[in-house]
Amino acid sequence: MALELRSVSLAWRLKGNKVYQSVTNWTAPTLREFRLLEAIKDYYRAYNTAENDNELSSAAKNYAMASWKLALTCAEGQKPDLALHYFKESIDYFLSATKAGQKAQPVDWQRKLEESMRSCVDQFLSSTVANFNGECRGEVIAKVIDYLPEGATSDARASLELARSYFGQSVTQLERGDYKKALSSLKEAYAPVERVKRLAESRDSLYTLRRDADVLSTDITFQMCVAESMQARAIG
Repeated sequence: MALELRSVSLAWRLKGNKVYQSVTNWTAPTLREFRLLEAIKDYYRAYNTAENDNELSSAAKNYAMASWKLALTCAEGQKPDLALHYFKESIDYFLSATKAGQKAQPVDWQRKLEESMRSCVDQFLSSTVANFNGECRGEVIAKVIDYLPEGATSDARASLELARSYFGQSVTQLERGDYKKALSSLKEAYAPVERVKRLAESRDSLYTLRRDADVLSTDITFQMCVAESMQARAIG
């Protein structure tokens, strides 16, 4: 079908799909980044030329999916700033697709979109844990929480990972004998653990996260005692 006979938005989306579908797990990272950026540009044009909620939600979903894949690629390449940028883009466009899709898309489409957004967050958190260490990991996860809808299941998962990151830093710091930094890290871990407990308080679906938060809370308390003991000995 000739380009002029199609919806302009659809034409851009189909062009983006062709590029997006050429990206596989075996595509070299540099080429993967280039192709995903090209697809994102096409989906952005599709989004901006959409004439109704159907076109808008479809373009936003595709933009979100491509940004998600690019965020993971950047995380694997140890590029935290770019990884965060494209993760935020992904979340923003997932939310835009959700809003427009409520009016224009069937329930099954909306359900799959919600599952994709949840998988995006889970995979990005797992990639962050796998590819970033120490303070960098904590900084990335803290930004992830800022980008997520308040009170979402993914918010609780990210908060737990943030607490684990701070706790992990404290372990390393105590091994080096740096009890001051360890105490600071443990204090930072307290707030996200309590956040998980609060979010999970009345939601059965978050039972596992609540249980993990309780275990981590006990570990933090024990580690705090160790750090304070080291501090007391140092002060004399």
